[in-house]
Amino acid sequence: MCYVGKATKIFIFIVAVLVVVGFVLGFSIMGLRNLKAHKCSDDYCRKPISSDPVPTTTTSTTAPAYSPPSPPAAESQGPVHA
Repeated sequence: MCYVGKATKIFIFIVAVLVVVGFVLGFSIMGLRNLKAHKCSDDYCRKPISSDPVPTTTTSTTAPAYSPPSPPAAESQGPVHA
């Protein structure tokens, strides 16, 4: 048997970890690519149609939240005699 030093063991360990990480990332990217390429045709894959659509216009027909008070009505009691 040949002698394997400490630095060589560390190097082999680092290379093994990088290979495992490469396989994990590679297979996960392939899985995501296949998932995106899948064309859904079943009823399960379709998005539900909303029964209450949200209007896209921003016009408002309601009164504003704050309205200034109206001026006091002038009371007409006739001429004032002193």
